[in-house]
Amino acid sequence: MADIPADYLDAVARAWVRKSVFMPKAAELIALAEEMAAANAQDTRTLAQKYNDRMAQDPLARPDRKWIDTPNGPKLVPK
Repeated sequence: MADIPADYLDAVARAWVRKSVFMPKAAELIALAEEMAAANAQDTRTLAQKYNDRMAQDPLARPDRKWIDTPNGPKLVPK
């Protein structure tokens, strides 16, 4: 478990809670983290692209804004 990055461990725990009411075994969490890592390795979109895709699906998102990539990370700007 110590080898799993904290962000993956958090995502795995949240996914497990939606999946099962029982406490997971360490091996189950590790396997789920490996699945998530493999899925993320295939996703070559930048964070800004991911945020824009998420905004496009959200009916409450502001249509006059978009995310762009900057050297300091994603930034929300006017379109």
